[in-house]
Amino acid sequence: MLSKTIQERRLMLAKEDRLANLQAANAKKTEAARGAVLRAFDHLVATAAAVNINAVAAEAGVSRGFIYSQPELRAKIADASKLPTSKVRSSSSTPNEASLTSRLETALDTIGDLKSENRELKQRIENLTAQLLDQELAI
Repeated sequence: MLSKTIQERRLMLAKEDRLANLQAANAKKTEAARGAVLRAFDHLVATAAAVNINAVAAEAGVSRGFIYSQPELRAKIADASKLPTSKVRSSSSTPNEASLTSRLETALDTIGDLKSENRELKQRIENLTAQLLDQELAI
């Protein structure tokens, strides 16, 4: 049987090996994500799309938190977001009268539904309050 110190040393070496493997895997994953972010960044710039952390993260398939944890990527995106986008892109993102009218109608319908629901809920509260008072008076 091995002495306790030899067993402990073997366990510690095994733990160190696992830790080294985890660190290597994490470094590989981080580099892959960085590469995806850089490719996404280049694609967005090339297509004159809006370049911001949300857009780059979505395009790259990474979390925004990952980009925020990488100062050089964050700085690169911040610098690019200060550049003007193409005129075609900005004019196509301006809503026209028909889309604004449609959105207004939808909002007004929603407001009407919410007002109706609010009236119903107020009526239920009044009924429940009355029931509660009746119960308290009965006691």
